[in-house]
Amino acid sequence: MTISGLTNAKMIFHNELPPDSFQNLRELSVSRCESLKNLFPALIAKHLPQLEHLWIRRCGVEEIVSEGEGVEEQPVSFEFPKVSSLMVEHLEKLKCFYKGQHTIAWPVLKKLTTDCSALLMIVGLEDVRIQERKGNGEAVLLVE
Repeated sequence: MTISGLTNAKMIFHNELPPDSFQNLRELSVSRCESLKNLFPALIAKHLPQLEHLWIRRCGVEEIVSEGEGVEEQPVSFEFPKVSSLMVEHLEKLKCFYKGQHTIAWPVLKKLTTDCSALLMIVGLEDVRIQERKGNGEAVLLVE
């Protein structure tokens, strides 16, 4: 699915969809959607088992996943078991991946393309540490 140039769209997926509505979605590319506030409601994002490629570029996205209706008080777990390629670039308004407490798993992620500020918002500022590798002094990003 490719969505591009919807300058007035504030959302793509509404909260009233059944959670498994997009369970067969394999690729999603969203670009040049300046008014877009979020990409997925939490209920949809938790049910994307076939998603392999996710690209978000030049959008007004403030959060990748919105809390939506019935926000859980317990931490939410997002697992993207087949995402191997993730591109998140030029999202100047991005504040977070998800507002609530959460964990994210990308077990087969092979290619990550992003600018630095978007990366920190995706993995969560509190979970990122930069540490110098002993010997060659090269900086390494560690995510717990």
